[in-house]
Amino acid sequence: MKEGINPAQIMIGIIRLAINTKDSHSINSAVGCLRYLLGPMPIDARAEGVTEFIAALSTEGITTLMALDALAMACKACDLIDAAGFIRISYLSLKARTQRIF
Repeated sequence: MKEGINPAQIMIGIIRLAINTKDSHSINSAVGCLRYLLGPMPIDARAEGVTEFIAALSTEGITTLMALDALAMACKACDLIDAAGFIRISYLSLKARTQRIF
């Protein structure tokens, strides 16, 4: 993020990560991502390489919730407090939704 990538660009990759992952946890997270994240955050798909990199993390066992948590911490470290707060709330909402399923 210190190199000019914004949270909205990373969020597109996280949504792709959720959609590309086939387990029920991530499928439910993908629905949540679309509902909770696309509404209030602007869509910025200009960083296609970043999107593809994040989406490919599913092969390494990275989940949607892990990626959201990392993004929230990165936003906080870069003093993007509003984005960090919003992403953290989304993370907690998705976590609560997926825990009820199991």
